[in-house]
Amino acid sequence: AIKGAKESRIDSVTLTTYKPPSALQGAPYLARKGIKLSEIKEKTVLFEGSCREAVKAFPQNINVAASLAFAGVGLEKTRVRVVVDPALKRNVHQIVVEGDFGRLETRTENLPSPINPKTSYLAVLSAIATLKGIVNSLKVGT
Repeated sequence: AIKGAKESRIDSVTLTTYKPPSALQGAPYLARKGIKLSEIKEKTVLFEGSCREAVKAFPQNINVAASLAFAGVGLEKTRVRVVVDPALKRNVHQIVVEGDFGRLETRTENLPSPINPKTSYLAVLSAIATLKGIVNSLKVGT
């Protein structure tokens, strides 16, 4: 959908990522800001800024934002909000894209990877599908 919207005009792209504290452990942004995840007891916005800033702040956690930026309006114009929620067991990504095509809103609730809780299991499956797509000549979808 974003590829199609990009053929016209996209006014805004915003990703809000909700993660459990375990998924954000070790993020450079937390150390710089003196944020202790163990002290957060309710849903809290940790970060709001450009995708470029988000990638630097959360390099192991923000692959969805980077992919969205490359598919859409770029690293500077893609807005990212990172929210920690101690009640969550899944990584949740809410994407809102607006432009002259209308409005696109999607929400994905991903289970964490069994071997790395900082990424989603769906990201692992997507990487496998991409590799299979490289070696498979039949293409389905865009």
